[in-house]
Amino acid sequence: MQTNSKTDALINSWWIFLKQKRKHLYAGLGVGLLIGVLLALILKPKYEAKLSFIINDSKNNSGNYLSAITSQLGILGVSAMNVTDDRILFLSNSKKICGQALLDSMPGKNLIADEFIAYHQLNKLFDKTPEMKGFNGFLHTDLAMLNYQENFAINAILEIITKPNFLQVESVKKKATSFVGNTSSGIIELTFKHKEETLAQAFLTAMYQELTKFYFKAMTNQQQELVDLIENKVDSVEQLISNLDKNKARAIDESIGMVRVSGRINETKLRRSGEILNTLYAELLKNREVARFNLNQQKPVFELVDFPQLPLKKHEYSILLLPLISALIFLMSILIAYTSWFVYKYKSNALNS
Repeated sequence: MQTNSKTDALINSWWIFLKQKRKHLYAGLGVGLLIGVLLALILKPKYEAKLSFIINDSKNNSGNYLSAITSQLGILGVSAMNVTDDRILFLSNSKKICGQALLDSMPGKNLIADEFIAYHQLNKLFDKTPEMKGFNGFLHTDLAMLNYQENFAINAILEIITKPNFLQVESVKKKATSFVGNTSSGIIELTFKHKEETLAQAFLTAMYQELTKFYFKAMTNQQQELVDLIENKVDSVEQLISNLDKNKARAIDESIGMVRVSGRINETKLRRSGEILNTLYAELLKNREVARFNLNQQKPVFELVDFPQLPLKKHEYSILLLPLISALIFLMSILIAYTSWFVYKYKSNALNS
């Protein structure tokens, strides 16, 4: 009971102490409200650019045709790269995609990277960095061709984009059941928030274009190599047929007037070789047309659903919520400070007594 009475006495003393400081508490509450109102009026709103697309799961039979072609030519079959959610999520946050997107042009023909540098005033950072002396913008628009200073600038921009979670890449999942967990629906959503509306739209659009280029090249690369291989073989067989026709004509001229069959052996061999080459040439032409058809019929990897169009969705700071949060923060800070001071004085008085 004595312990409880001491605790009650301590709480009463603390409450009386806070009542004595209530003017300071009211002042802190008022300052917090005022600062919150000023922040709500001064801070720029964020614009949200959102883009969504479906991963196209092609069901054509081009792979079967290509397998038949490669088996006839005696080479390995062609297998297209699979497009998965995990690969999209990884690539969307990679320097290869984001960095190259920054090197695309804005509607005003300025590079997106240069616009980021101007908006975030990164030149002040570059002026303090000895390695960036003399940097006046990007000279190259290919990520692989960037020099040291341009790579430094790209890394600084990417740090701004990724750290505050301006860029979000999500895979829409099907709801789990009692038998199956969350599974992919094949829908990807890209969201980018920034205080500059046109910059948000341009960067997200460029990211989608770079993803499309990357996967289209990856999906058609092996098929294009197969077409090139068949065309090289066609050229080689055409050259052999041309040389063979010349040799056959010469052999026929030499065998004219001969009665003995042995004198016409060379002509017979050349005719047989010509028939074989013509058959091979016909097969190659057929295979080349099939390969070209399959390459031309390659469907886009992604199907666009939503595209960021101006005006973008605006996220403004609430004129009511922000001052309230600011006031509570100031009030709690003053309460913690006075409580700490009260506990310190109480312990000091207890030790002295």
